[in-house]
Amino acid sequence: MGLALAVLAGMALWGPGAGTAETAGATGNACIDCHQNLPPGTRISTRHLDFIGSIHDRAGVVCSECHGGDPAGADKESAHQGVLPAADANSRIYFRTIPNTCGRCHQAELAAFTKSRHYAQLETTGRGPNCVTCHGSMATHVLKAADVEGFCVVCHNQRLGILPGKPAQAEATLRMMDAARTLLEWGRDFAAAAKAKGTDTTAAEAEFAAGARELGEAGRAWHTFDLPGIQGHLDRAVVAAEAGKAALATGPATAP
Repeated sequence: MGLALAVLAGMALWGPGAGTAETAGATGNACIDCHQNLPPGTRISTRHLDFIGSIHDRAGVVCSECHGGDPAGADKESAHQGVLPAADANSRIYFRTIPNTCGRCHQAELAAFTKSRHYAQLETTGRGPNCVTCHGSMATHVLKAADVEGFCVVCHNQRLGILPGKPAQAEATLRMMDAARTLLEWGRDFAAAAKAKGTDTTAAEAEFAAGARELGEAGRAWHTFDLPGIQGHLDRAVVAAEAGKAALATGPATAP
């Protein structure tokens, strides 16, 4: 962690000084057309409002893809055909089934999650977390470093005695990931500027590319929650960023 911050500070001294997305819309979708007219304040009305404008809405993912049903249904009975309560083990949104439902689109995340102790607990005891535990369901979100400890500590705490040190480790790992990403972004920008001035940046670019690969591996491994393994990828990413910086500082100028 200290290495990344130290290099980040050094590169800051060394280097040069969202629009609103439109809702995908669901004209003719019976789920949307009906639920948008439900009495305000009801649970389903609130869920509908959570969905409108969400990342899934903007991506064109419709209600039936997770809940079942027929969005072309002309009445309540036909529209709800195949929709099962979340407590039903055959439902797509049953607690243990949610990872496989989400994994129909998020395949890489599911592949990593199935390697985790969280998934093993979910499968064997039904008490492990699933996707919505951290990401929510309708208004989904990706946890940032500042948020992750507050989620992890719900289970990982002194009272329950379940690895209470993990929340702080998870936050530190995500902060390291952010720092490594910034280092590599800066490095590529500096390499482009140096190349424009006639400097040979071949060696530096190779180091930054190697760092980007390690950073990518760290991101893909996140849902395994193997924090030491993820940290190893991040350490190597930072070392590559530092090596790229050094190569730019000492690289020969291209002959005019």
